[in-house]
Amino acid sequence: MDDKLLRYTLRVDRLLFQKFRYIAESEGRLANKEIEQYLKKRVAEYEAANGKIEINHKLFGRAIERIARYFYLASLSRSHLRCHCSNSFKTVSQTCLFV
Repeated sequence: MDDKLLRYTLRVDRLLFQKFRYIAESEGRLANKEIEQYLKKRVAEYEAANGKIEINHKLFGRAIERIARYFYLASLSRSHLRCHCSNSFKTVSQTCLFV
């Protein structure tokens, strides 16, 4: 997986998303790419009004990685999830999510 791509679960009203998907398809895009275009547009608008947003990757990189891992692990069934820690297997409830 590309380190630059973040997986994020979006919870939204089903009818609203169906309408959004219709708009995306009329633009010749998948819904995911249409969301990406909206995000780019919003960031550009914000930076034009408030100045460039500087991200310290050393400071935030690890935090973003942990958040992404947490949401990925939370999406799996906890009863079946296993984590390898210290050469022994433990359920997630017995160990931390941020390995």
